[in-house]
Amino acid sequence: MRALGLPFVLASALATALGCAARAPVQPADPPTPVIEVQEGHAVTAQTLLHLDGSGSHAAGGGTVTAYQWSVDAPVGAAGSFEPSEIAASPTFRVDVVGGYTFHLDVLDGATASLQAADYQVTVTPATPFSVELTWVTPGDPDETDTGPEAGSDVDLHLVQPGQPTAQNSPDLDGDGEPDPYFDTRLDCFWFNPNPDWGATGTANNPRMDRDDTDGAGPEVISVAQPQSNLTYVVAVHYWRSHGYGPVTASVRVLLDGEEALSRADVALQEKDLWHVATIDTTTMAVELMAPPGGTGDWITHDYDPPGFTG
Repeated sequence: MRALGLPFVLASALATALGCAARAPVQPADPPTPVIEVQEGHAVTAQTLLHLDGSGSHAAGGGTVTAYQWSVDAPVGAAGSFEPSEIAASPTFRVDVVGGYTFHLDVLDGATASLQAADYQVTVTPATPFSVELTWVTPGDPDETDTGPEAGSDVDLHLVQPGQPTAQNSPDLDGDGEPDPYFDTRLDCFWFNPNPDWGATGTANNPRMDRDDTDGAGPEVISVAQPQSNLTYVVAVHYWRSHGYGPVTASVRVLLDGEEALSRADVALQEKDLWHVATIDTTTMAVELMAPPGGTGDWITHDYDPPGFTG
């Protein structure tokens, strides 16, 4: 859904101009023409900062474009915004979720608005052959787009390297009979350990947290440029802090070789829940949802509060 969020003056002028156009038998003469250019082009990878340019928009008869209004249709979970604002002539916008984005631009020439917005489509693909995205919705948060300390719920993505022994004193909080690898900084890529060395130091085998979000909605993204073979990675989600905003519904996508290999949406989580999401076999590139030991459905461990990470 396209939400313009127009400033009052521009919104009023656009509404008046467009309303008059609808009632009058003849369209207003010579409305301004919006034009969009994007420095990075129509195809980019995730986390790219786009440089949008509306300065090529023009008014008829040598007039001047006096106002700009940008909006975007973005994939679910995208958190990018127009900087410095959506009324700048040439803002930037970071595309942080894989999918299709359509940018729109309306312009104003004095009291005359453009009759049709300019559109520009950008396709965003994964930056690596292996990436995992987490987004979430917090019904109790009246503004999931605001930022700042405790401005929203804090849900965290984890990618665990299996096949390595956990520490002797690791707890078994999930009750599966084995010490847990979660929050182990040798085995777990997450906010506290965003660039662990799982292959040779500095190699493409190492995972990387591309985006961490602490104040609501996400996305959080972890990628691996060159996954090690003969491993089975584990994807998990932990609801770290609600900051008083209540439960969330979390969604995870796994993207392999540019294709969506798994999408699990709208899993309900309470504060301190650990959702064991899926395993990823790097030999077969098979992705499987995890189920609780001896059970079915989503595997969620409640009150998962690991020692040493209770601040």
